[in-house]
Order: sequence, then structure tokens, then C-alpha cells
Amino acid sequence: QLLGFFEGYRKGLSVNKNIIKGGKSVSRFNQQIDSKLKDCTTHQVDKSELFVNEGASAAGGLVQCRNPKYHALLGLKGKIPNLAGTKKDFLKNKEVVEIVNALGTGIEPDFHLDALRYGHIIFATDADADGSHITSLLMVMFLKLIPTLIREQKYIYRAIMPLYGAVVNGSFVPLYDDVALDKFKT
Repeated sequence: QLLGFFEGYRKGLSVNKNIIKGGKSVSRFNQQIDSKLKDCTTHQVDKSELFVNEGASAAGGLVQCRNPKYHALLGLKGKIPNLAGTKKDFLKNKEVVEIVNALGTGIEPDFHLDALRYGHIIFATDADADGSHITSLLMVMFLKLIPTLIREQKYIYRAIMPLYGAVVNGSFVPLYDDVALDKFKT
């Protein structure tokens, strides 16, 4: 049923104001679009941010510190496929479809920037090798399906997450690598 959503884009149908969920069309600003998308409440695209993170591990801290008015969270389950040079049908991958649905823009060649739901898309993955790999896969996906957001150079960001953290006098101190951890211990 989700593939029908993308077929609509390819045929030039005007579906980017709605998102497909379970075969039903729902408003782009409906907070129940997908159970994994914790949407923001603002309709001001320039003030809204979508954090794409890797499941519960990266989402835990983001859920606690986000401002639900402006910050939306989309947790991925596993890794998305590597779309570089692939001939596979990537639209069968649920994670890819959910990202495109959350953005609301469609994909090239039927991409519509005016339908973008978030002013900033932020990759917030764990600060380990797996997180870096997921960020790379996301960049390849955007380059292949939605290159306009990369070319514009104002929509895609990467959050630098700390590898470690400590609490000192009630305040969180981020430690971004092993060097920072060793320095903190001394």
C-alpha cells in the first residue's frame, strides 16, 4: 500500500499534502502519522526540526530534552539499505518509506520543496562506528532520492553526540571521545 504512495508521485498526482498510513490518507500535520514519529506541534516549517535517530538508544536523551513544539523525532529500526549504485527496490524498505513520508516532499523527479514539513533534518545517531555508518547510509539515501535538500545546504545537519557523559554538580558534561574521558578522569 505504501508503494502506491510513491506510484502517485511518479504519475504526477498531487498527494504531497497527505501521507499514506495503512492505505489511508491522513493530514501531514496529524501527530498519529506513524507510531515511530514523535511529531512536533508547530506548523512553522522554518522553526521545526526533525531528528532522525537510531532507535531507542539515541532517542532516549532526545525525548527527555526535546521541545515538543519544535522538535520531531523519528527513530529508525536497524540500518537502511545502501542505495549507492543499487538496483534493488528501495521503496520496499519500511525505514526509507517512513523518512520520505515524514518529510512530505516526495522523491526526485517529483520532489516538492514547498511540501517539506521541517526546516532542519538532523541525523542524531550514536557516537560509535555503527552510528557513523547509519549517518553515511542516510546521506547516500538523501543524495540519491532527495538531492535538492543536500544541494540547498541549509536543511541537513548532523548532531555530534557524546560517546560518554558525566554529571558534575548536577550538570551533564558531554565527553565526545576516549581522550576527553581520560582527561576527565585525571
